[in-house]
Amino acid sequence: MDHAVELQNVTVLSIGGGFRDYQVRSGFTVLPCPADDLNKLSLVSTAVPRTWVSTDHLSIVWCKELVLVTIRAFFDLHDSNTKQITSDPKKKILVLRHHFIKNPVKVLSDEENNPFTFAASPYIWTEVYSSRLNYTSPKEPETKYFLFPLSRQRRSYSHFHCRNSNLETSSWVFACLASNGSTCLEVIDLSLETELLPFYKVITLKLDDYPFISHFVVSASTFYSKEIIVNCEFFQEDLRALSLSVPHVLSLGLSVSEVVLNSTGLIHRIFLQEFNQVHQAFKIQIESKCRHFQERMPSVYRFRVPWFHEDTVVAASVPSQTEIFAKLHTGSSDNASSASLQLFISSKCSYKVTVQVSLFQILGQIMRFHGSVLPVYIAVNLLLVYEGQMNFLIKTGHTVSPVKALVASANPYKVLPVVSVILYILRMNWLPEELLTVYHSPLKEQFQVSLLVHLLMFLFGSGIVYCSITLFSLTVRLLTIPLTVIHWPVSKTSGKEFVSYGQAIWIALLLVICWTTCAALALIITYGISFYKVIGLQTSERTLKNVLNLAPKLPPKNDLSSVKNENEELRVSDDECNSKSVIPNGNSLVSVSTLEEIHDNLQLHMELLTLLAVPVLLNAPSFVYWLKNLRYTFCLDPDPCWLLSIILVICAAFLRKSSVESIQKSKLLKVSSRIQLPLAMAMLIFSMNHLYRISYFITFTLGLHVLSGLI
Repeated sequence: MDHAVELQNVTVLSIGGGFRDYQVRSGFTVLPCPADDLNKLSLVSTAVPRTWVSTDHLSIVWCKELVLVTIRAFFDLHDSNTKQITSDPKKKILVLRHHFIKNPVKVLSDEENNPFTFAASPYIWTEVYSSRLNYTSPKEPETKYFLFPLSRQRRSYSHFHCRNSNLETSSWVFACLASNGSTCLEVIDLSLETELLPFYKVITLKLDDYPFISHFVVSASTFYSKEIIVNCEFFQEDLRALSLSVPHVLSLGLSVSEVVLNSTGLIHRIFLQEFNQVHQAFKIQIESKCRHFQERMPSVYRFRVPWFHEDTVVAASVPSQTEIFAKLHTGSSDNASSASLQLFISSKCSYKVTVQVSLFQILGQIMRFHGSVLPVYIAVNLLLVYEGQMNFLIKTGHTVSPVKALVASANPYKVLPVVSVILYILRMNWLPEELLTVYHSPLKEQFQVSLLVHLLMFLFGSGIVYCSITLFSLTVRLLTIPLTVIHWPVSKTSGKEFVSYGQAIWIALLLVICWTTCAALALIITYGISFYKVIGLQTSERTLKNVLNLAPKLPPKNDLSSVKNENEELRVSDDECNSKSVIPNGNSLVSVSTLEEIHDNLQLHMELLTLLAVPVLLNAPSFVYWLKNLRYTFCLDPDPCWLLSIILVICAAFLRKSSVESIQKSKLLKVSSRIQLPLAMAMLIFSMNHLYRISYFITFTLGLHVLSGLI
């Protein structure tokens, strides 16, 4: 709190790149400051005047539109007396708001509220008694002013709106303090209330805010050989504001909300009721139709969010059909506020606005706000696959493919209900503060996630695991095709053997790599050696299958006696016919049971290799960083994963010697199977905001598997 008080006079501007910034979403650029701290300003580049575009994380620093706005702001922050940036915090935030929020197309001055006098003779004055003005200037330079008396209009209207296609930096709207007939003598400049939009600037004034003003003055002067268009009107705000209930998210785009604007006004506003949460996303279609008329000034549609400067501005010709994908960077803290759609349109056309749920945009919002926890759900599914594999081993004595284990065990109802209850308990702050620091305070944001979002993320994780396992299995099979041709030797795995001399050398070498270079490099090499083991098992299985296909087919039991008489060299008993096939393979006999053993070991090692891939991928950034800095230093210091890598290197050496036979006889088989579900729940709770913790949970499972092979 003391630091917040010290920084209260520091002016800070935070700009987000919008939806094109895939690295840092704009919701993270909101400054968490108290409401009374007026020196902080947060916005998105799509809301910055003269920019109106979304930028990615890199281009935001060289986006020319945004750079020009920043340069103009720095020029206005210059103090002519000190020749430095001004130290006045009020002027700083005023300048930043001037350029990054409204940009009234006017030079900021300290004398804006001072009245000044018009010289009457050289000006052309026209008094407008109607509620609307449509004026197109000639291309020749001229000076012209329109005078709008307010005495009559106050009775019927609440606001005055005007737009001007002249984007030159000049004053153009004034409040008349003293008039002489149809000429205004003394005025106050109101041009700072202007907002800049694509193709024109607009101003909207509330009549009640100027009770002592007799006239509004609008300048339509041109100083260059250029035609300008000025449209003005008085209007009643209640008649230009509509409320439209947006479809429910679960409608999945089947229901549509629409409204037709047949009004002749220049400005309309549609309040999108109950549109205030980040998981909502809609496709807004605006269709403009004009009869025998081609509007010269385009329409501008602005999607406005009252609680954050994240407006989206779209310009469209008339007539046309425009699509706007409306979605939020931040949600409303209260359900009373809702987003709205502001339309600056032609007064001679009709507009049809249609709002429909966009399913793909909703999925994109879910991934944008909760995609960071997707690795946790992938790891949870892998632990459940391992649990299913162990359950199959207990029940049948054989392993199955990881895909079958995934279908059988990766069920969300096992995990999500219990996790939701535990998260709810943690949200109530019933536990002491020391224990709450284990999961860190940012997890509080995850408490607000609905159970449906958790379910979707779990299903996404299951789908990624399914596709990854399938692709990995296909890759292994394709790689073993050429190796089968050269008769890869049959690979047998026995858990009874301790680590061999060669394995010990590999462990020592990898430990030296961990200590002297980069621990992630040792992890990658370890994964490569384990992958080589899986390739060997797959090649052995393929070779044995080919041998079995080439073996002579055995006759039925009833014809065994005739076979013995015809060929005395081949003797097969009834028991052998029931249990195995005899296949010549050099000087040895290979049975079907050998093939089954290799197949079981292959499925087991594919599952272990998939688990090992998780810490390898999570620690891959350390390897990339080390590789880029290799010309400066050979050792990564500090190395965030050296301890984890040492444990995994040692475990991987024992895992390569693991076999179904040794695991099946282990006393820890049931323990390692039953502990995976609570382990998956704990990982889901404590790793949502700390992805590095996933590696420790996976390492615990692999270490337990090693103990199962030894005990």
